[in-house]
Amino acid sequence: MKLLKFGFLGALIITSAMACEDDPDPVLNPVTEEKASLHLNINHKFNTDAFSLDQDFSLSGGEVVKFSTAQFYIGNFRLMDDEQNVTAFSDSYILATPSIKDMEIGEMEAKHYHMVMTNIGVDSATNVGFQPIDFADGHPLSAQLNNMWWSWNAGYIFFKLEGQIDRDADGTYDDVFEYHIGTNQNILNLQKMVHSDVAAGEKLDINLEVDYAQFFNGIDLNLELQGHMGPIGVVSKLKTNAALAFSLN
Repeated sequence: MKLLKFGFLGALIITSAMACEDDPDPVLNPVTEEKASLHLNINHKFNTDAFSLDQDFSLSGGEVVKFSTAQFYIGNFRLMDDEQNVTAFSDSYILATPSIKDMEIGEMEAKHYHMVMTNIGVDSATNVGFQPIDFADGHPLSAQLNNMWWSWNAGYIFFKLEGQIDRDADGTYDDVFEYHIGTNQNILNLQKMVHSDVAAGEKLDINLEVDYAQFFNGIDLNLELQGHMGPIGVVSKLKTNAALAFSLN
């Protein structure tokens, strides 16, 4: 009898073992790959001084200026690797003001990156194909209290600079300046070689410098105090100056 019990128990163990061998591998919880992230730092300055609104700044010609508004769109961030594969950060526009000094742009694969690219302004497809009402409240491209949209459907204002000027630096402001620049031909494309290996959990820092003094290069502050869709000469100068004012480093 004991022999029979042992034989039955042994057969049961062997059968159970064979059944386990036939079972599929157990289902494991999927492992989420850890990403790296892109981070933007903005240094707002006026020549070598820290920039802020409602502060007096001296120009090389002796004039004193004070800004009441200084804001711009930056977005359409893209990273390129050595094989020219591009990682695009969709919906990455920021309406930057002097109070915004750093911003998380988004996540990307952890690997080597060769170049970063971005725009000052709004890309042509978005600028022509969308209006503020197409975006949810709170989105940088939605209707804003600060009004970065031309109501006659010319598109977004890419950068807006407003303030006062004291021509003889006597402490009394003589006039106001108002520069609102947009339209597709005035978008500013920025790019920089980064050559960075970014590991999982790390961030790639991109540094943008904005020197607001550069916007006044060649501007006649007796006559050229406004620039919107025109005059063409003023808008052309401001576009040229924007290429000096904005830099990635």
